[in-house]
Amino acid sequence: MSEDTAVAETHSPTPGDLDSAFRSPARIPDPRTILIVLIVINATVLASTSQILAYTAVLLAVICLATVRPRYALTALSIAATGTALALAAVAWPLPVLVFVGVIGHWTMRFTATAAFAVYALIAIRPSVLVAALRRVHLPRFVVVPVTVIFRMFPTILREAGAVRDAMTLRGLHPDPLSFLVHPIRTGELLIVPLLTSVIRSGDELTAAALVRGLGRPERPSSVFTLRFTSADVLLGLAGLGLIVLAVTTGGRAG
Repeated sequence: MSEDTAVAETHSPTPGDLDSAFRSPARIPDPRTILIVLIVINATVLASTSQILAYTAVLLAVICLATVRPRYALTALSIAATGTALALAAVAWPLPVLVFVGVIGHWTMRFTATAAFAVYALIAIRPSVLVAALRRVHLPRFVVVPVTVIFRMFPTILREAGAVRDAMTLRGLHPDPLSFLVHPIRTGELLIVPLLTSVIRSGDELTAAALVRGLGRPERPSSVFTLRFTSADVLLGLAGLGLIVLAVTTGGRAG
């Protein structure tokens, strides 16, 4: 046995090693900061008619999403740009059809900001860290449990949908948008029914896993995750505060 091997086998993890192993990356803010900013984006973007506010929220959501999934950020930016182009085309050429399409584009751009940041929250927040963060602020169980289940269910639904789609492809079926338009009832039946069955089974498994981990116990469990605010929380918090200030200063103006 070599000297390096002996050293590796006798080395025991230090508290610093364990702390770094259970800490989120430095670029990921605290789950509490992410959830607060998510609420701020939904409240400001959907309640105000200010276009500057909407563009700022889209930019913030795209930047945050780019830190975890650059491809998703590019998709969100493309959708927002398309919606903005349709809205501007309706303003330049106020034809009935263009006005109808422009309204759809306008709201598509706004919902892109909220949806993109929601996707960022689902990707960036680890469910176990979320539970520890929510318990740290002493939220009741009827708030902690549903939020935790939601954060665990969305990735599960996406995985099951991909598995159902792969199974349909292996059987010679192609559940693409064209087949859905040509045969909507048949495609929906072949896709939705297996997906619902799989999601129900996954929900039972998630419930059993949550009970095993003691999620419903009245005692406050300890956590191995280190929760602390970093520079990422400061930047994201300032961005959320900027959205609030922008919403107050612009009011309901469209500019």
